[in-house]
Parts: sequence; structure tokens; C-alpha cells
Amino acid sequence: MQKSLTIFTPTFNRAYILPELYNDLLNQTNKDFTWLVIDDGSHDNTEELAQKWKKDSKINIEFFKQANGGKYTAINKSLELCSTGYYAIIDSDDRVTKNFVQVFFNNVDIANNSDQLLGICTPKHYSNSKHTCETYPKQNQSLFYNELKQKYNYHGETTVVLKMDIIKDFRFPVFPKEKFMSEVLIGNEFFYKYRFLSINNHISSSTYLNDGLTFNMMSLVYKNPYATACVFKSYAHFKLKDGGSNSLIRHIKFHAWVSAFKLDQSKIPQWPLKGFCNLIGKIASPITKLIYKQRNEKFKNGVTNI
Repeated sequence: MQKSLTIFTPTFNRAYILPELYNDLLNQTNKDFTWLVIDDGSHDNTEELAQKWKKDSKINIEFFKQANGGKYTAINKSLELCSTGYYAIIDSDDRVTKNFVQVFFNNVDIANNSDQLLGICTPKHYSNSKHTCETYPKQNQSLFYNELKQKYNYHGETTVVLKMDIIKDFRFPVFPKEKFMSEVLIGNEFFYKYRFLSINNHISSSTYLNDGLTFNMMSLVYKNPYATACVFKSYAHFKLKDGGSNSLIRHIKFHAWVSAFKLDQSKIPQWPLKGFCNLIGKIASPITKLIYKQRNEKFKNGVTNI
């Protein structure tokens, strides 16, 4: 497998902060990477900046602009365009240390030599988050992603570098009127099948911004009902645990959500749901349906603190 790296940055109206990440990439001790920037229909001067940086040729930049479709559609496009062996999503408000790329190359041979490894995982520090990196496993090791929370009580964010030969065919289902879909669909598809090489190296950081997806997460969940249904169904299909929600609860949430928003199930990916959990999920969903409907009405009326 190629030992080459694509750093992918999706961006929307982030010209005010994107230069900070660009400068971090300029300062890399190892510049053997491609920076793929996809502008998701910005109406600021993002394209002007990116084209100037590309022309300067100080680092290898690929730039693509698309009509605004949301980050998840930009990820789909990036997977189509990526031509390297490894792939990392670094958001426009992220910062990386000058040895970010070198740490990847220092460890890529270990990942390359194991079919069980999906890639490399490192802790990501957020300056305005209650979660710290203190519980992240100190020793470099091979582990499943969910072990970070279940075994080490790590609830913070991570930066992952993924093997393209494993994830290259993945695509989010696209709903033209919806602009947000959680990236956990990638995790559900791959993170429980493959292990990561966990590296306790603090090489990335960020800050939750007021115009960011995380800051507005609950609102986005209700504004994008088909995407949210996909998340619930994905957890139910793969029988995964997330926080306190087990497979049965996910079945209940899925059926209640579909009913509350009167969604057309034929438009949702056909991950099969069957067995006892699915039966109970259908029976128990009406109460949860009422909760979702009440919350949705609050969002429509401008109430976000629910």
C-alpha cells in the first residue's frame, strides 16, 4: 500500500480562520502530503485564498468547489478524489503541530503491515471542552476504537488517519434537502471491524466555534430527519452500543423517529433490521415518537434548550 497521505479539509465560509491551518501545514517538518480542500459553496473569499496558495506551490494543494450540500457530501467527494494510500479529515478550525505528518510516517509501517489495522489514532485536544486527554492510553498499542471509552474512560475527540483501500468505496447516503449527517456512520461501518494503532501523541487540537457543527448539533439532528434516521438505523443494524443506548433502544429510536417525521423508509439505506429487538422496537416506539414530536415543535418555535 502507498505510504502517501491526503489531509482533507472541508470548509464553508471559513476564510477568516483557514489561514491558521494553512500556516500549520506550511510549517510541517515533512511536507510529503497532499492538502485536499473542498469548498462547500462558500460565499466568502475561501476560493480566492485557496487558489492563491495553490499557485504559490509551497505545499501540494488540490482544490475543489461544490454547491453547498453539507460536510457529509464534501466527504463523499473527497473519497472520490483521494489518490493516496492514507486519508485524514482535518477540519478548517483545527490546528496541527509541525510534526503531524512526520508522526504519521514514523508509524505508517506498523499500520501497513497489518490487515487488521484500519489506520492510526491520536488524541485531539479541545481548548473549550470539559473532556481532557488525560485518560487517553499512555502506551502505543493496537485497539478497537470503542475501547478508548469503555476500557480507558476516554471521552474526548480523536484524529484518525485511515487506509484508503478499506474506506475508498464508502459513501454517505445523500438527501438533497438535508445538509448534515453524523460522521458516526463511518465509524459504525469500520471502527468495530478493524483495530487502530493508538498513538499517545498530541499532534492536533481545535476549538468549538459558534458557527461549527458540534456547537449546533441538537438543532441539526432535528433539521435533518432522514440523516438522523440513518444514524439510528446504522446503530441498530450493527448492534452497536453508544453511550447508554444499546441495540434495543436504537431500534425503538429508529421506528419512533421514522413515525414522528413520517419518513419514507424506502429512501433510507436498506440495512436489514430483524429479530426480537426489531419487534420490540416497533411495539415500544409510540411513546418515544411523542417525545420526538414535542421536541421538534420546540425547535420550530425557536427553543433550542431541550
